[in-house]
Amino acid sequence: MLAVAALAGGIIAARFLIPAEQATLEPVNATWLRAPRPLPEFELLSHSGQAFRKENLRGNWSFLFFGFTHCPDVCPTTMGTLNRVVGGIADRGKRQPRVFFVSVDPMRDSADKLAAYVPYFNPEFVGLTGELASIQNLTRDLGVAVIYTPTEQTVAGHEDEQNYSVDHTTALFLIDPDGRLSGIFSAPHITEQIIDDYLIIIGQT
Repeated sequence: MLAVAALAGGIIAARFLIPAEQATLEPVNATWLRAPRPLPEFELLSHSGQAFRKENLRGNWSFLFFGFTHCPDVCPTTMGTLNRVVGGIADRGKRQPRVFFVSVDPMRDSADKLAAYVPYFNPEFVGLTGELASIQNLTRDLGVAVIYTPTEQTVAGHEDEQNYSVDHTTALFLIDPDGRLSGIFSAPHITEQIIDDYLIIIGQT
């Protein structure tokens, strides 16, 4: 009985002595994949004209966001949020994740167009484009839905372009330093919530 009492006392004491930051925390809004999922092979092109493959995601935490430059609202809003996220993470003294904007509209989003669009939000952000089949291989594996709908509206100055709208999944995908999917951040994207959940995930892996 004395041994049992001593053991119980030790457990209770340990609960008070273990620092709070060592306790297991759970993301509040993000979906955390405790068993990270490998990405498929793909080959894209960065906005600087360099080949970009799965291996280029290794070595750091990264956010992938799928969008397109003609997007009137969700994409620029989300890119602005991501800029505040990386800044907020740096303010907390943590290493900033990389951010990659993957175009789901490669028919209109050339590397040059991405080079004029993506760095506007943050010079360190990287835009990715490529063959539609390669992009679809990646979106299909991650569960990113993309729907192209023809329209009759012509945008001034772009009369020679094919006119269509694009609906797409707006989630952010967190890739770990081994190039595996580790988290999914669904909308709405609130800066402080993303920062908090990101730090929880990287701190528990």
